[in-house]
Amino acid sequence: MYFESNRSDAEGLLAVGTVVMNRLEAAAFPNGGICAVVGQPRQFAPGVLTKTMDEKSLQKVAEVTDAVLDGQRHPKVGRAMYFHTAGLRFPYNNMHYVAVAGGNAFYEKRKPGAVEQATPPVPATVLAFASAEAPAAPTMPVVAAPVTAAAAAIPAPVETAPARTTIPAASAPEHHAAPIRTARATAAEKPAAAAKAPKAARSRVALTPAALAPEPLIPPPVLNLPRP
Repeated sequence: MYFESNRSDAEGLLAVGTVVMNRLEAAAFPNGGICAVVGQPRQFAPGVLTKTMDEKSLQKVAEVTDAVLDGQRHPKVGRAMYFHTAGLRFPYNNMHYVAVAGGNAFYEKRKPGAVEQATPPVPATVLAFASAEAPAAPTMPVVAAPVTAAAAAIPAPVETAPARTTIPAASAPEHHAAPIRTARATAAEKPAAAAKAPKAARSRVALTPAALAPEPLIPPPVLNLPRP
């Protein structure tokens, strides 16, 4: 029981003890007592009769041992006389599983075709956990990004344009598309093509030193922003 099961699980210890007692009562196994059954080669963990047991876990194992010797048996194991580590799978078709406890899967050997439970059953604790309704995923409300007071208190910079000396632009002369000349121009088109366009009137503007001076550079406003 100590070396073949989870030492912290009393149910698993009881299940292994039930298998030992079932083999003790069966004619197919040695009849020299519990030590002969447990020490049968290639049946239980090697060295179960010679290895040292830890004192911390021995108290619980001793309590379950006394219960087994008093006649208590695991109700689901029944008359089963075989078990293996839970989670393993074998290709045999005569393994009828009856219980899973203490990290082991317990089964009976039956005739091929008479097996009702070909895979280990799920432990009751796992069934209770799976049957519990999963809580609905919380929905996160969509919240607009808050506007901080520091950002709201910053006024937009106002740009002040300096006084400039305006210079009236000269009126551009109107441009008309020239007529498309063909290889043979008529007599009426020749004088029109040879006519000169009127000259645009020039505007004379007095350029003063103030008008020629470059525009002063305005430094950007200094904003005392709070540190994040």
